[in-house]
Amino acid sequence: WGLTFAKFGHRMQPNSASLFRADFEFTLKNHYIRDLPSPSGPVVVISTFHSLSEGFQLLLKHNIQSAPVVLQSNTPTYAGFLDLRSLVSTVVHIYDSKGSLSNLNDLVAHMSRRGVTQPVAVATNELEGWTLEYMARMRPFRSVKESESLFTVCKQLAAGQHRVAVINDEGLVSRIVSQSLLLQAVSEAATELCGDLTLYDVEIQPNRVYQCCTTDPVIKAFRLMESYNISGLPVVDEKFRLVGQITAAHLRPFLANGIEKRLDVPVKQFVPHLSIQSGSSIAVKTSTPVKDMIAKFVTTKSHRLYLVDGEQMLIGVCSLKNALQSMMDPMSRAHVVD
Repeated sequence: WGLTFAKFGHRMQPNSASLFRADFEFTLKNHYIRDLPSPSGPVVVISTFHSLSEGFQLLLKHNIQSAPVVLQSNTPTYAGFLDLRSLVSTVVHIYDSKGSLSNLNDLVAHMSRRGVTQPVAVATNELEGWTLEYMARMRPFRSVKESESLFTVCKQLAAGQHRVAVINDEGLVSRIVSQSLLLQAVSEAATELCGDLTLYDVEIQPNRVYQCCTTDPVIKAFRLMESYNISGLPVVDEKFRLVGQITAAHLRPFLANGIEKRLDVPVKQFVPHLSIQSGSSIAVKTSTPVKDMIAKFVTTKSHRLYLVDGEQMLIGVCSLKNALQSMMDPMSRAHVVD
């Protein structure tokens, strides 16, 4: 599936970044959310009838990063998204307090007994413990209608909203549009429209990069994620060359199979398949064509690529948010509210 853009009569090979962005936005504005492929299965929605443990178990069962949480009310009202990333700081806190846990239920019970210690960067809340609703409100709920354009949802995703819910006429979530899903949907059109433009040409703005080494203990990586409110880190070898990444998703088997693994083991024992080849698959350079960056995002399904120099040394991190922003006109981005 891909967007059709030739019928609009716009330039197929723009000679500048500004023309590329104009054509790309024109394409988005003339296609709608209802044009996206139908979801492969039912949308997972977690109710506050569920316990926090059951909510996380649903994420693990369906192998998804997050899901919308609906409140117990007469009309559908959504608190936000329950996200596995919220567990990172909890695991760090329990490790530092020398807690002993054997499974996910023990982890959630521990969370409920503790006071709020701000597991991500949110305002302090005077709650007695971490509830499903509280954890969901850490990840704001944003929604659109199926009749709205792809440009509308792209602005929200480019602002940093990882997922946007699509609401039907009954007020129910009919699908979820994520940054990765949108980029995949528009990849064919964007690849054709961008021509030979490089990341340098579109002035992509990478974020500051934090890293861990293959010999660092796993807990150090999770501490960095917690400290900087990020969901993934690049992993470098002893020569500081990129060999892969560790993300919050690595907590999935960790939690599903029981929390008996020690977090002080080296990253290379915790994350499989670390190698120069693995690092290259998620690496880009300023000279990389935009179409190659898009292809890497789509094929690897990674939420971030890493900007490196000629020696595979890290320079910065290019997220899906950065990629979407680079394809939008600066004036459009200026009106985006996160």
